[in-house]
Amino acid sequence: MKAKEFLKEDDIDLHALDNAVESWMEMQSDYRDIVIIQTHPHSQQFKKIPPIKNLYRTLVPGDENINQLKSTGDFVAYSYKIEGAQEFADSLDLGREPYIIVQKDFHPEDFILHFTALYEDRFSYGRSASEFEVWMKPTPYYTKYKKSEIVYVFPDENDDYD
Repeated sequence: MKAKEFLKEDDIDLHALDNAVESWMEMQSDYRDIVIIQTHPHSQQFKKIPPIKNLYRTLVPGDENINQLKSTGDFVAYSYKIEGAQEFADSLDLGREPYIIVQKDFHPEDFILHFTALYEDRFSYGRSASEFEVWMKPTPYYTKYKKSEIVYVFPDENDDYD
């Protein structure tokens, strides 16, 4: 008897969703994973607009490879707490490489998915809970930034590091 015969169809679907979510968390997802996350019936409940005021994103000036890690042509990931953007920067293991955190206003009409809520619903552990991640439409407002939107700079020029 095959393993699939022991599982209900819904369990197989949720297994595919779980695999896609984990791939995104490990920054090893492909377009198929993104489609599964966005279209899976279980994900739909996490598309309700949350009560968020500000969003934050870590960027490494001049390094588009890093800056594109949490964005696709379909969305761009933001944190709804500055601590989440800091956690993402820490997860990148940048060492002394400079980075910035920008703050944007939350525009409900551009909201796509509350990824952290989805992740926490499927798993009770993990990095996502500390990244506070939501997915936003990749509008020019969310894919570009102004100098006035920078709220954190690392390293701070006033810090004295040995």
